[in-house]
Amino acid sequence: MPLPYSGPVLTAGWADQAVAAGAILVNETVVEDLLWDKGRVVGVRAGRPQGEVEAQVVIIAEGVNSMLTQKAGLAQPLKPQQVALSVKEIISLPREKIEDRFALEENQGCTIELIGDAVKGMMGTAFIYTNKDSLSVGVGVLLSHPLANKINPNDLLERLKAHPLVKKLIEGGTTREYMAHMIPEGGYRSVPRLYGDGVLVVGDAAMLVNGLHREGINLAFASGMMAAQAVLNARQKGDYSASSLSLYKKLLEDSFVLKDLKKYKDAPEFLARNTHFFTLYPQLASQAAREFLTVDGVPKREKQRKIWQEIKAKRGLWGLIKDAIGLWRVMK
Repeated sequence: MPLPYSGPVLTAGWADQAVAAGAILVNETVVEDLLWDKGRVVGVRAGRPQGEVEAQVVIIAEGVNSMLTQKAGLAQPLKPQQVALSVKEIISLPREKIEDRFALEENQGCTIELIGDAVKGMMGTAFIYTNKDSLSVGVGVLLSHPLANKINPNDLLERLKAHPLVKKLIEGGTTREYMAHMIPEGGYRSVPRLYGDGVLVVGDAAMLVNGLHREGINLAFASGMMAAQAVLNARQKGDYSASSLSLYKKLLEDSFVLKDLKKYKDAPEFLARNTHFFTLYPQLASQAAREFLTVDGVPKREKQRKIWQEIKAKRGLWGLIKDAIGLWRVMK
């Protein structure tokens, strides 16, 4: 399921630390191609004068739209069902209003995630995150779904903001940023080849996102650290071939990164194929909650019977059993 994203905020602080440790940082530069020598990657070509930079190893961390990864021969062009499109706004609000509206103490935060009608039953989520003096409000859906339904994701965001419950939370706020971002959603089966002669691929470019557990940044950090270990090992041996750099994949396979992705390898396809998890079940859950929690003098046993009859009418006993078994198989 699509994840919210953090953007470049984190990277600025990490970049400062890298420079302090001796790295050379080149800003406002797009790497357009790889440099090759006898079938091995030996650097990059940037879109600026004197933009060729040679290196023993190139670590590709370009995000999900991985054109360099494809040029390195490590990946195929992405399909709409392998990525999500997330759009969000950063809405400024005074801290005291945020704490009051979300019932927060100082230095506390709140996360709200919504499925079902909030994203018109598509595979995805709407979300509201509190920051210190702003709210992150957005939606993320599997790219193939809005394409098929001819829906503009920004229209989903505006629809979310206009909902009476959300409108109260953001009232009086000022939009200071608008962002759109693609997120890997293909899971384990979409992970490309992770290494080649003189090249490694990490983070979103390597499709290392666990959508079920809302994890992406930690997988990117972990893959970057393991790529560094593989490069240091290659440096000690003076060997930057694919065979030497294959240590990177082994480190990932021995870690939570690929172990977790492999555990849920069938989940993306299963959920994309069974869209009623995002349409029917949220609807049934909402109806059941309303029925059961409404105080109207009807005995609870009758309410339970009515809820169960509604579920059986709309999904059926065999459908429930089939869904439960299918979900258990992809989550076990």
